[in-house]
Amino acid sequence: MTEQTSNAVENIDIGHNRPPESLGDMIKQEQSELFDRFAKILDAIERTPTSIPVDDEDTAGLVAENIKIARALVKELKEVQAHYTKPLKDQVAEINATFVKPQERLSKAMDAVRDGLTKYTEAKKEQERQARLEKERKEREEAEERLRKAREAEDARLRAEEERRKAEEAAARAQAEREEAARKAKEEAERAERLRQERIELERKMAEERKRAEEERKKREAEVAERAEEERAVAAEREKAEAEARAKAEEENRKRIEEMRKQEIEAEEARRRHREEEKQRLEERRRWEEEEKQRKTEQAEAAKDEKLNLAAAERAEKHADRAAAQAKDEAGMARTRSDRGALATQQRRWKLTLIDPTKCDVEALWPYLNEDAIEAAAWRYMQTLQADEKHRHRNAIPGCIIEYETQTIVR
Repeated sequence: MTEQTSNAVENIDIGHNRPPESLGDMIKQEQSELFDRFAKILDAIERTPTSIPVDDEDTAGLVAENIKIARALVKELKEVQAHYTKPLKDQVAEINATFVKPQERLSKAMDAVRDGLTKYTEAKKEQERQARLEKERKEREEAEERLRKAREAEDARLRAEEERRKAEEAAARAQAEREEAARKAKEEAERAERLRQERIELERKMAEERKRAEEERKKREAEVAERAEEERAVAAEREKAEAEARAKAEEENRKRIEEMRKQEIEAEEARRRHREEEKQRLEERRRWEEEEKQRKTEQAEAAKDEKLNLAAAERAEKHADRAAAQAKDEAGMARTRSDRGALATQQRRWKLTLIDPTKCDVEALWPYLNEDAIEAAAWRYMQTLQADEKHRHRNAIPGCIIEYETQTIVR
């Protein structure tokens, strides 16, 4: 801002009723004569006819004079603009330098310590992975041990079942023996009866003998029946104990299986949470990388724009020199001079209009593409390959290396 502009701002009294003026309004007030001339020449040019008859040299001279005045006014406007903007540009450049250098130093310092932090997090992650593998190994061994015990309990149950079956077979054999003894006793009784019939004379003795034999038989049968009842009671008690043992073993097996299933579900849930956390960390890392790349790309594009502007200025200067030299050769083409001395002639120059970029000869344009433009194009092409698993490899773009870069981020 010039001294006049500063004075214009300072001269506004406190308590005035005028609306606040913008910087543009104040500049227009300072340069009122310049903007008045701008309005006049613009009005004159807009009122100039766009079609000039071939024999109307007066109008052609007037148009040439207006263009000459307008070109001089454009140059003057640019000079006045530079007069106002140069101090501001110098201040902006100084401000940028004040803030950019600390940013660069902080970035370098962070890069220096981030490598160590990255190594630490990699080692920490490996340690946690080893601990997780060790825990899974122990849980697997415990599950195998529980399965082994369950199998041993099942083998014991089968052995108890076999013993019960053998006891039942022994009871059946005892019953058969008892029946055989009863059959033989019956035969003995029949034989005694026949002897009684045959030996009447010995009836008394034989009756007494039969009586004793009958008493002894009944006693033996009572003893046999009592022993059979005891054996049946023992067998029933044994079967009841075996049934209770089987039910208890089945209940324990069911509880162990449910516990194992619960542990498997908890382990799967833990693995799922770990996968989601890992996915979230990778997503955050990807976003940070994209932001970092975007920042670098913007810086590179800014530097490229500065280079292009400098190159454009150099080309414009060279073009002006060539135009001045060419004007000497073409000065005689359709020459028209106004009454005030403005000279209108023709000038030839090359003009390029891009119609279809896909049809351009890339090989012919390649030598004129700078490294920043090539890197920006390669970066955008790499972005398109992220969703294509088949082309996502190290040498997808010849001349470039595409790889994952793992860094530690601090949130």
